[in-house]
Amino acid sequence: MNILQWAREQMCLMPYLLEHSEEVMNLSIAVSSRVGLDSNTVNTIGTAAFLHDLGKLTWPKELFHKYPLNALEWTITHDHPIQSVNMLERSFLVPFRVKRLILEHHERPGGRGYPNKIMEPGLETLIIAACDVYSAMVSKREYRPVKTFEPLVALAEVSRFAPEKVVNALKKVVGVMDRKICNLY
Repeated sequence: MNILQWAREQMCLMPYLLEHSEEVMNLSIAVSSRVGLDSNTVNTIGTAAFLHDLGKLTWPKELFHKYPLNALEWTITHDHPIQSVNMLERSFLVPFRVKRLILEHHERPGGRGYPNKIMEPGLETLIIAACDVYSAMVSKREYRPVKTFEPLVALAEVSRFAPEKVVNALKKVVGVMDRKICNLY
């Protein structure tokens, strides 16, 4: 069994997580291709994007439905990139680039992300981050007052941290009209 099959089986226990992971993978592959990355890099990004949230399987189930979270619960949620890599390394030899992208998918420019507060995340990291944020915002989440956000609002949030070429590629991939998105707040 390969790593993706194994991960899919694990996530089948949480259909929302599997659906989100597949969507982030598909978006990440499409955006990576659109910005002109080579096929090996696109495959690496796609693999990492599918595996990025695997560590959420270690969370207590109530964290998927609770809002707001207390300090301990925030710590648990922010640990999921590390847990994702730990889960994979127990059973598979994971390429360094895939592990790095999984660990960094919540990193933001200026050290505003987690878990390592990287000052300048790379393009590959920011592609997965952009696709992850977009997917999470336009999908229904029981724990938040606004169940879904409009695509333009999600793209405005992505534009706060992702390079313009990533935002433009994501707009094209999701079929959003080429309108100004920066004045939505």
